[in-house]
Amino acid sequence: MLAFKPEAKKTWETSKDNIIKYIKGEIEDVVIDDSIAFGITDSREAEKFIDEAIAYEDDFIALDSETTSLYPRNGYMLGLSLCYDGQKAAYIDTNCIDEIIESKLQELFSKKTVIFHNAKFDLAWFEYHFGFKFPNIEDTMLLSYLINENPGHHGLKALALKYTPYGDYEKPMHDWIDNYRKEHRILKNEFRWEEIPFDIMKTYAAMDALVTFKLFEKFIKIKENEKLAWVYKNLLVPGTRFLLTTQENGVPFDKERLIIAQDLMQQNIDSAIAAMYKDFDIKKFEKLNGKPFNPNSTVQLRSLLFDFIGLNPVNKKTGTGQWSTDSEVLNILAEKSKLPEHILAIRQKSKIKNTYLDKIIPQLDKDMRLRTSFNLHSTTSGRLSSSGKLNMQQIPRDNPIVKGCITAAAGSQIVAMDLTTA
Repeated sequence: MLAFKPEAKKTWETSKDNIIKYIKGEIEDVVIDDSIAFGITDSREAEKFIDEAIAYEDDFIALDSETTSLYPRNGYMLGLSLCYDGQKAAYIDTNCIDEIIESKLQELFSKKTVIFHNAKFDLAWFEYHFGFKFPNIEDTMLLSYLINENPGHHGLKALALKYTPYGDYEKPMHDWIDNYRKEHRILKNEFRWEEIPFDIMKTYAAMDALVTFKLFEKFIKIKENEKLAWVYKNLLVPGTRFLLTTQENGVPFDKERLIIAQDLMQQNIDSAIAAMYKDFDIKKFEKLNGKPFNPNSTVQLRSLLFDFIGLNPVNKKTGTGQWSTDSEVLNILAEKSKLPEHILAIRQKSKIKNTYLDKIIPQLDKDMRLRTSFNLHSTTSGRLSSSGKLNMQQIPRDNPIVKGCITAAAGSQIVAMDLTTA
């Protein structure tokens, strides 16, 4: 028996019908080659292609970028992908972009409405590295979110599988990456995007622009709904530009205060651990287990609290059926023993140091600002979310040590605001 969410029923039926059609031969394989997705490394070829885009009768173009990093200040752009007719797309190596090409691109961006998928990402790169201006934009990721607010469904590849005939068009490139990593013994998180040869990258980078154009052709019908069109035009698109400006401004930190806070928090952690050892004979527990006690280990903590000391477990279990030792449980157990109180103190101080102070310092830009991400499309409630270098929405509210390292520029003040909802 199959079970699925009601909102997935239409997708399931469509997929089932397509499978049957494919088996019957009613759907042909789409060939992805240089006829629809190609690369350009010569400046004059790039100029010719851009001139064609400028002269083309359609008012829309799709644009995408390939970069070496998630943040403009931490890397450089490898190339840009451009589609102007919904039939073919080119991936242009940035090495062939000279002053003439830059001028032509700005002419194109000023004349046409530029379609992005996740405009906030690409705009940041094009504006920071080239200074391009984009008077009119569309965003297929936001249009997707407009019709389905559930997170995790708005990636370009997922939408390509769902709405276009191109399927998992990046698979050959990722197969090459996997083989390259195995051959050179490179871990997944150590692989660098610039290691992909241009001849491998070009097809799939160009396809990003082509697929974005195809998605817009399908999603543009959404704007026929007046209410949805209003939300998109007046909230989502302006919201993207606002968040881009916010991200680019960054959060100003005082590095010296961060370092002092880091040292102070380590001293507080050491003191909390010393207090724990002072009040309880942890050494006996360590001798019994044959290894040092790690207060961050839930397995050891469970054994210490419930088996060694003999505290009664609170009636709360984890997803795997084990007795919970979360903060709620420890606060209850602290009424009967001081050990949970010490564990809570160690956890809280360690989290502030490890999650915030240790992370912020190495990720500050040269102007001592931290630039992370804010997202419009990641919640069902319509609220913003934060991700990337640091989740700014999870900075401890009640402990001032992290917020105290945020400093206002001369002549400015920091204002904290919160929204109370029913």
